[in-house]
Amino acid sequence: VQQLAQKAASYGIENKWLVVELTETARTDFLPQLQRAGKELRKAGFGLTVRYEGKGITLSNIFQHLPVEGIKVAPGIWTPNADEKQQVIAKAMTNICQQLKIFLAADGVQTAQEQTHIKQLGFQYALGAAEAPVQTPDELAQQLQEKKSS
Repeated sequence: VQQLAQKAASYGIENKWLVVELTETARTDFLPQLQRAGKELRKAGFGLTVRYEGKGITLSNIFQHLPVEGIKVAPGIWTPNADEKQQVIAKAMTNICQQLKIFLAADGVQTAQEQTHIKQLGFQYALGAAEAPVQTPDELAQQLQEKKSS
C-alpha cells in the first residue's frame, strides 16, 4: 500500500483519485488476505473495486467481507445476448448494489446498443472503447498537470 501511495504521489495524483481493482479469485483461502489488503487500501484513501467474472469468490463474500465501493462486471454476465440466467444475475446484482450503495460498472462496453442495455439493467458506469480511449499513467498525469496549469 505504501509503495502504491508513493507511486501515485510521484505522478501528482492523490490516493482518493485512484481505484484499486482486486481481481476475483477462485481461491477462497485468499479471502482473509484480501480483507486485510482492502482495509489497508481504504484506510490510505484508495477506492476499491472487485472485477467479477462469476468464476471465483461468491458475490456474498464480496459484499460481506470486502470493503469495496464498486464492482466491475465482466462482459459475459451483462451482455445483451447473455442467457436468461445471466440476465437475472445481472439484474439481482444491480438491486443488491443499489441497496448497499456500491456502484456497478460494466466492463468491455463496445457499442451504443451495449450502453443502452447496461443502463436498462441499472448499471451506473460503462467501461470500454465505447466510452473513452485507454490512457497510460503518464498520459493521465500529463492531462492532470495540464488541468492544474490552466
